[in-house]
Amino acid sequence: MTTTPHNAPEHCPGTNSEDAGKADACAGCPNQQVCASGEPAAPDPDLLVGRTFGRREEQGAGAVGKGGVGKSTVSAMLGRALALDDSKEVGILDIDICGPSQPRVMGAAEEKVHSSGAGWSPVYVSDNLAVMSIGFLLNSADDAVIWRGPKKNEYNVHRHWETQHQASSFASMSAAERKEAIVKLSGHLQKSTSLFRQQTAEADKVTRASYEVSRLLARRMKPFTDGDFIKECIMVVIDSLCPEKHSAFESVYEEFLQLVPLHGTTTGQDIFDAVLQRVKQHSLDLSRLVCVRTDGAPAMTGKKKGAASLLVRHCEAAGHTQPIHKVHCIIHQESLCSKSANLTDVTSVVVKVVNSILSRSLNHRQFQALTDQVNAHCGDLLYFCEVR
Repeated sequence: MTTTPHNAPEHCPGTNSEDAGKADACAGCPNQQVCASGEPAAPDPDLLVGRTFGRREEQGAGAVGKGGVGKSTVSAMLGRALALDDSKEVGILDIDICGPSQPRVMGAAEEKVHSSGAGWSPVYVSDNLAVMSIGFLLNSADDAVIWRGPKKNEYNVHRHWETQHQASSFASMSAAERKEAIVKLSGHLQKSTSLFRQQTAEADKVTRASYEVSRLLARRMKPFTDGDFIKECIMVVIDSLCPEKHSAFESVYEEFLQLVPLHGTTTGQDIFDAVLQRVKQHSLDLSRLVCVRTDGAPAMTGKKKGAASLLVRHCEAAGHTQPIHKVHCIIHQESLCSKSANLTDVTSVVVKVVNSILSRSLNHRQFQALTDQVNAHCGDLLYFCEVR
């Protein structure tokens, strides 16, 4: 039996020889230090593999670059079929490092391999069918398999080079030229993926802003009912979307200008004239007008003669092209919702019940006593007030 390593020089004396590592032929051999160390000589692993598989009459291998296509299942069924012939010795070698499943497929998940001086002995699932898998070496199916050393990555890189770049222009480049080409290719890749990264970043900012506003609403326990709170929410959104503009929005505030009583008629033209007079009095710039808030009265919201429509047309005639939004006052938004949603069938019954309680002294006193008895948050009722 030869004990010459596969990478030994031509006149190697062999690892079992007394001259191993000392002969002239050993000069320059990568195994010289091991052979000359005096340690018990061991045969080359490649020789062991060659001798082991050399005795096999038939060998087969299956490999697919995708998981879940049936490699393990087909291998197990093929092994079982071949093992039906008692004159044959059949072995299945599972080298899947990502998901070794042969122990489970063959019904031997609880078995362990036997280690001896000759190496590992496979698990026999029948008299002539042996199975060897990385799964037998793990203490638990949830354990990670970590291959130490560069062999696996070195093989993958070498195969990728031979199959993808051996015939390309990279083969004729120097090391410096290859490095420069890699830098250029990396730059092109970053440019092509920057758009997707930017969209993802913008979506994350919007999501964060919505969560911040929701947190403020939950902390304050009230909706958007005052200007200060609305500004606080706006500043939170600005800090999430465009923090560089924080200082520009700090100057935004709500200010009460003037309360003007109207004597006589209160048509849309009368309201518009009063507003326009105050705009000129305080030298306000209508080009910065973006929103008009009304209480929903026809004199305010009419399409032709409403005060809001007249103000919008006045801005257009003055050359102001900015969009002006007309919204309903949020103080009475619940009433506006009940009217726009057509909840007459519900509100009419509630109004009758409330009026029945408040219009009779006995009913009113009994209702107050009931609220005290059940520790209600509100101890009385209010008359329904129609809001325009």
